[in-house]
Amino acid sequence: MAKKPATIEKLNEADKQISALLVNLGKSEEQLTGAAAPSRGVVGKKYDKLLAQAKDRETRTHKLTVDFGGGAVAQISNEVINGLIEVYADWRPAGWAAQNKDLLQSAPHVILGMGVYLTELALRSPKKMPSWNREMSSQAALIFSNLGMSNLARALRTRWKAGKGKPGDMAAMQAENDALKARLAALAKP
Repeated sequence: MAKKPATIEKLNEADKQISALLVNLGKSEEQLTGAAAPSRGVVGKKYDKLLAQAKDRETRTHKLTVDFGGGAVAQISNEVINGLIEVYADWRPAGWAAQNKDLLQSAPHVILGMGVYLTELALRSPKKMPSWNREMSSQAALIFSNLGMSNLARALRTRWKAGKGKPGDMAAMQAENDALKARLAALAKP
């Protein structure tokens, strides 16, 4: 219990020191600029500019444009890629792409979407607000990857249900397999 008041006193002392430094910084800046006009200084101007940019980012029109614009780009990209995979699978119905088109219509979306989203976040400058285009591409990549994850979950769920089969079907297939093995063994004997 005795430590808490000492800690509070240290925090109050540190706060007073910081306040004094800021006051001295303001005085030094006024001396450097000549104290001709009352100004907020370089730090104040940067703060005001950042505050104005943040307020601009929070307007309804900006949020609507970024969210719906990113969503539209993601949905259109998703449908175009899925359509191209469908056309290719129909062109070669016995090929690997036709057999796995459910996975091909989902996995690349997850990989590309998360790749673009994470790259954009990693390269974003922490000191300035992202541009409108950058925000929209980030939103589109996020939605694109979510669409891919949804398709992947659906494809895996469908394959799981198809793979389970009915017990009667499995027994019939096993009986047919045994009969074919017996016939093959009878044909193999001279």
